[in-house]
Amino acid sequence: MVFLVLAILCLLFILFSYKHKALHYFRFKKKQIATQGHRKSKPNWVKREIIRIKAHMPKSGCRLIADVFNRNFAVKEMTVGKSFVYSVLRDNIYEVESLRKKWKRRVPKPMQKNIVWGMDMTGVQANNKKGQSTTATILGILDHGTRKCISLKSISDKASITLLKALIAAIESYGKPKAIRTDNESVFTSRLFRLGLCILGIRHQRTQIHSPWQNGRIERFFGTFKNYSDKVIFNTKKIQFALDEFQYWYNAIRPHRHLNGLTPDEQWEEINPYRKHSGQVRKLSYWNWAIKRIRTGLRIK
Repeated sequence: MVFLVLAILCLLFILFSYKHKALHYFRFKKKQIATQGHRKSKPNWVKREIIRIKAHMPKSGCRLIADVFNRNFAVKEMTVGKSFVYSVLRDNIYEVESLRKKWKRRVPKPMQKNIVWGMDMTGVQANNKKGQSTTATILGILDHGTRKCISLKSISDKASITLLKALIAAIESYGKPKAIRTDNESVFTSRLFRLGLCILGIRHQRTQIHSPWQNGRIERFFGTFKNYSDKVIFNTKKIQFALDEFQYWYNAIRPHRHLNGLTPDEQWEEINPYRKHSGQVRKLSYWNWAIKRIRTGLRIK
């Protein structure tokens, strides 16, 4: 009888142990399957997109980059975590820097003239009538397609009507653009300035706040201008004469790298000095010859 009881207890112990191991096995199997599904490798385009976002946002952390990615691609049922972003950026530091360098050195696409004009203001040091140092306000207008300086004038104030007068004078000389790009300074966002552009039929493009690179062409022009103006103290009476000299030098003499060595005036007039027998050069040479003949008093046949 005692042996029968011991046999039953041993059998129950074996069954209980087997059941416990079976449950533990199945639980571990499910957990392992779930873990393998979570560690499934991401497509290659996900890594490329993370690298691109980091190149656009070099100072952002992994958490912010993951949030930007998830906002854009959560609809496609593709999300990433900050740990995955960290591992991708850790292994692709060189690719991020190479992409940033490529974007920095890329040449903008060619654009026709009078499509977009960049408009902005800057200041230079000048002496007034009493010999006191003051800051003169300079208004600059630049054509985005040809890099031609349309206007470079010293203005007495920053009133909207003053800017509209300068803009209308430039339109009378060079034609009307389709759009004007400015920053968010109060004079450019005033009702009078926006109403004037609406009457003229010109679209107003404004950059985002604290984003001067979105109007980079006029900013780069002012960078070249400041390189020379910072070395000179202007006279308020003769400052416009100096500005006209710089405008002529920039438009007609200084070759522009992004114009393949052409000057802004040559790009505006569609003249290529590298072609000896181009139609434009022959046309100009004919008119030079005609002017000489007129000056000498001879009859042109």
